[in-house]
Amino acid sequence: MIAGVSVTVTQPAAATPPTGGFTTLASFNGTDGALPFGSLVQGTDGNFYGTTSQGGLGSCSAPPAGCGTVFKLSPGGTLATLHSFNNSDGATPLAGLTQGSDGNFYGTTTVGGAAGSGTIFKITQGGALTTMYSFNPQTDGGTPSGLIQATDGNFYGTTGGAAFVNGTVFKITPGGVFSILHNFNNSGGANPMAGVIQGTDGNLYGTTLQSYMTNNEFGGYGTIFRITLSGSLTTLYSFASGPGGAYPFTRLTQAGDGNFYGIAFGGSGGWGTIFKITPGGSFDVLHSFSYTDGGYAIIGGVYPHGGLVRGADGNLYATTTIGGAGLVYGVAAGGTIFRITLGGALTTVYNIRGIDGNTFHGDLIQGTVGNFYATISQSGAYNDGSVFSFAAPAAVALPTITAVVNAASFQAGPISPGEVITIGGSDLGPPTAAGLTLDQTGKVSTQVAGVQVQFGGFAAPLTYVSSTQINAVVPYEIQGLSNLSTVVTYESQTSNAFPTTATPTAPALFTSNGSGTGPVACLNQDYTYNGPVNPAPKGSYIVLYLTGEGQTAPQGVTGEVTVVSAVPPLTPQPVLPVIVLIGGQSAFVAFYGEAPGFVAGVMQVNVQIPLNVPSGNIPLSVSVGGNSSQAGVTVSVQ
Repeated sequence: MIAGVSVTVTQPAAATPPTGGFTTLASFNGTDGALPFGSLVQGTDGNFYGTTSQGGLGSCSAPPAGCGTVFKLSPGGTLATLHSFNNSDGATPLAGLTQGSDGNFYGTTTVGGAAGSGTIFKITQGGALTTMYSFNPQTDGGTPSGLIQATDGNFYGTTGGAAFVNGTVFKITPGGVFSILHNFNNSGGANPMAGVIQGTDGNLYGTTLQSYMTNNEFGGYGTIFRITLSGSLTTLYSFASGPGGAYPFTRLTQAGDGNFYGIAFGGSGGWGTIFKITPGGSFDVLHSFSYTDGGYAIIGGVYPHGGLVRGADGNLYATTTIGGAGLVYGVAAGGTIFRITLGGALTTVYNIRGIDGNTFHGDLIQGTVGNFYATISQSGAYNDGSVFSFAAPAAVALPTITAVVNAASFQAGPISPGEVITIGGSDLGPPTAAGLTLDQTGKVSTQVAGVQVQFGGFAAPLTYVSSTQINAVVPYEIQGLSNLSTVVTYESQTSNAFPTTATPTAPALFTSNGSGTGPVACLNQDYTYNGPVNPAPKGSYIVLYLTGEGQTAPQGVTGEVTVVSAVPPLTPQPVLPVIVLIGGQSAFVAFYGEAPGFVAGVMQVNVQIPLNVPSGNIPLSVSVGGNSSQAGVTVSVQ
């Protein structure tokens, strides 16, 4: 009679862990490069291009293992060295390349060149390299980032702080004309290490690793900024450590929703955060890492790490440098590859193992065939790094909540402690419906077939789950809250946070047709079902069932199955007064309390039909604490 709330035990379905395919395409041996730090780029010819920070045939005093290289890799894994740096034309390229509209590749080195502080270079697909600019540490800063080509055809990047400079945003034309777009000062941030991106509004967006520099020492926790192509800079957000994280160290990514996403150290778990910021500067933490799902640590200084990349499916993908479930050399978790939705649901799609290598630095990129590609700086037979491809498993459809309604009236509105509610939406649970289960304490379980529901952070007992509908019991622990969110988790995928308000009571009568209106679900005095063909005599008693009665005395226990007590009250009763109206007349209530054999939150009311009500289908309502049940419910009177 009351679907989804009576106690019948079934077993939950098992969850299936995600899988994905990791393939090492090529390993460096020192002579052809070593320690790749930058991101790859797929050229218009279908090959991948990148840099190594060491190795190659050039001679450098520091590092002694070579000055670094520019390489080309075919999709099948054939590696070719396009250029070995020799210090005079630059050395130690830490950033990746960008392909210009002219088909050539453009990049930076962090040392070497005419002033020893790095260069900007152009290289053809055939390997002919031209030094376009040598950085001056007295005016330009140091450790230049990678470049982007903006819609005006010019290239933009950042330099970190040096002895006399807090860092810059610079511009260089395809012809090699260099200019400083912005020189950071203590009020605008300091040490922008990650470079910039161009937003859909045409402006550049980026981060600074710190906030200021005093006496040649950096301080503060970093900023997020916007800068126009003419050099007008606006600080959108200043980090303050704590849950919001600190020291943003990756390039920002603009997602399909128009917002910007990035990664910072620290956060509430201490292992890093993923954050979101709107173009207007509204900041939110999307995810805090816990080490088990990956993380980032500052070890021996801050190094470039891979940022977020927007996948073809609209989700964001990236790597972590530590944490996860894989072991590297049997002693430490070596990082992860993960996917995160724009709503904040993070899934680990691969755990790095010792045979894969360790230490990600560059961004993932998604190739034209759909696989992701990146470098690992320490891996391979010579531990000089490698290039890998990764086929991510298909994204699981996220649960989506579209409605939260009372399970008796099917009306939306504030929810009350103990109320049985129905959640509607898509991908909420398994394709085959499942009923409630009991946990080891005998209470109705808060997890059924991989589904969990939370109201205001409190786990809810579940009485029915399917892909489009969930019936759950609002935990009594929400008492005292006013605004809260309803969230569904299915197979580790988390839904949108559906905004909900709370109220002390929200009574609603169950109906026999399950529509929320029409004949009430009730028993006549002889325990037959009431209805138009079996009306109740005047003066007889009927048994009603409802939900939304609110807190009880004794205090309601979330998920408990109601049993009859040996001492009064027979079952817990609402703490607020109960009034029943039949045909607009107050009816005598002989009993009210939690319904025996049902989950706490379903109430039974035994009431007498007044002698002077008319015959027929008569309007019926129950109020608890001044709040009345839904209109349109009737009881059949003889």
